[in-house]
Amino acid sequence: MNAANRWKSRLYRKLFAANLLLIALVALLPVSIIVIWQPNSAMKQTRDQLRDAAVAFRDGWGAGILGGSRDGLQAALEDVRRQTSVRLTVMEPDGTVLADSHDDPGAMGNHLGRPEVQQALASGDVGSDVRDSATLGMTMLYVAVPVRREGKVLGFVRAAREVDSIRKEARATQWLMIGLLLPCLGAAVYASSLVAWRAVRPFTELVQEVVEPANGRAMSEPGQAAPLRVGDGIEHVG
Repeated sequence: MNAANRWKSRLYRKLFAANLLLIALVALLPVSIIVIWQPNSAMKQTRDQLRDAAVAFRDGWGAGILGGSRDGLQAALEDVRRQTSVRLTVMEPDGTVLADSHDDPGAMGNHLGRPEVQQALASGDVGSDVRDSATLGMTMLYVAVPVRREGKVLGFVRAAREVDSIRKEARATQWLMIGLLLPCLGAAVYASSLVAWRAVRPFTELVQEVVEPANGRAMSEPGQAAPLRVGDGIEHVG
């Protein structure tokens, strides 16, 4: 039986709709949730990555991060800039900027009052904030960690990334997921049709078995009612 005749059955239409809804809920809903939550997830992942970058730089330099050559520290941060998109800033405990990967530290103001620095100072661990950068003129995500020795704060290392770049990456992932939804939707329609037809087929075959003999009798016996159409039976299935 062709697809057009299948749609004449109310039972087929009901089963198709029910199966399509079920498959959509099971397969498409989780993907849709991922697409919706991707921007928040991207920000959280980037925040964790910035924390790891700040900690790695702090631990890699050790005590020498504040006691060594400023020129050497600045050169190390500029090397980080060439290798990654992360901005790193090293500060003294009073907020004075010692080195920065993207700007002249001598032209930068005191950073002690920055929210991420205050959070890192208060918690003794990690502080973060999202705001417009006064030096770069763009919205940045900042993560700061303290430099400690024997329980004393010797300074801070801060890592940052441009928020627009994080959002662009999140949008690229969203479009990728949306692209995956389209073939999934096609597969859901096909699967729903297949399941519905397998359920309805025995009933339609039964209708055909009843209609065809009746048609034969109508054609051979004068005075009989007009022959039935297979469609008449299908329309009443369901």
